[in-house]
Amino acid sequence: MTRDELIALMRTRSFIIYGNGYVAHRFYECIKSLGFDSRLIGFAVTHAKNGDMGVEGKPVLAVSEIKNKDITLFVAAHDAVAEDMRKMAVALDFRNVFWIYPQLWDLELGEPIERKRHIRTKRLAAAQPFFNLAIDFLTIQHFLDGGSNTIYLKMQSVWSTPAVAEKRLESFKGRIRDAVQNGCNKDAIVKVNERQELFDGMHTMAMALYFGVEKIMADIYPAKRSFYEDNGIYRKGVLLAEDLPKYYTEAEIDEIKAVDRKIRGL
Repeated sequence: MTRDELIALMRTRSFIIYGNGYVAHRFYECIKSLGFDSRLIGFAVTHAKNGDMGVEGKPVLAVSEIKNKDITLFVAAHDAVAEDMRKMAVALDFRNVFWIYPQLWDLELGEPIERKRHIRTKRLAAAQPFFNLAIDFLTIQHFLDGGSNTIYLKMQSVWSTPAVAEKRLESFKGRIRDAVQNGCNKDAIVKVNERQELFDGMHTMAMALYFGVEKIMADIYPAKRSFYEDNGIYRKGVLLAEDLPKYYTEAEIDEIKAVDRKIRGL
């Protein structure tokens, strides 16, 4: 589904957002900016709790309690959990289920100004202001060496529940195993802005670095200012230097920074 097709759906149908986390809230901001919030019935989750509320007081429903199976259901979650949610919706006989995460960036930023540009992997890595990439790189190293997953899980838990963090870890491990067995996927695409700031494809980028892929393909999006400065559009999605002490011990910070220096010096 393209950006325009997704917008056409929202323009003509009432819908429910299946999800109530980081991705769902970003999608809701897109809906508001496009003027379709009056068509949103509410949010749905797999297991609702009494008192659950969505953004701006929107109701949160248990997906199993929704009676209208023809309602459009937008699955708003990362790929690690989205497939389970889609299967749940299909098992409950929903007939109009769409995963929106692949189109989320185009909704937020518009169409990219260039697709599939080849960029030198090391140069792109060195330009990043955050530590997510170092943590993903370290996670590959730990997985292959039999080390701890704690640093990765702490990062993922900043934006998701511990259960979702575990699912993202297992998904990442599966990709690492595949790269070891079959080689790193050189056709994978990351997303960067014209300031060379990476904002989607952290795992892909870390794997390209670890397995020595010289160039990586990127879709390039416009950017009038940094995405990661205070109040930048994706500031909440990264860990900068000032964030590390909130979540990590001194020893963990030292380990993360050592890997970050290694990446920048590759």
